[in-house]
Amino acid sequence: MDVDPLRFRANLLMNIPGSGFPEDGWPGRRLQVGPDVVLRPVRPLTRCVMIDMAQDRAGERNDLLKTLAEYHELTFGVFATVERPGRVAAGHVCSWA
Repeated sequence: MDVDPLRFRANLLMNIPGSGFPEDGWPGRRLQVGPDVVLRPVRPLTRCVMIDMAQDRAGERNDLLKTLAEYHELTFGVFATVERPGRVAAGHVCSWA
């Protein structure tokens, strides 16, 4: 299923190989982003009807929220706190701290 990332209004979008929901195992860990930033994923993000509404270049849909409800308890992505602020740039590598 092709989904424009714009729909999820992410502050940080990561390209992770594979399938499924790898973020399910992230809460409680520390994530280093580039040379400076450290984030601590806290909890899964519960999604609302906004992901199906038209946004900028992404037209209206009616299937994303239903799909998340059916397969992943309405969650997609994580909420994280900033443990160490800094600059993040395209191409920065993420690793577990």
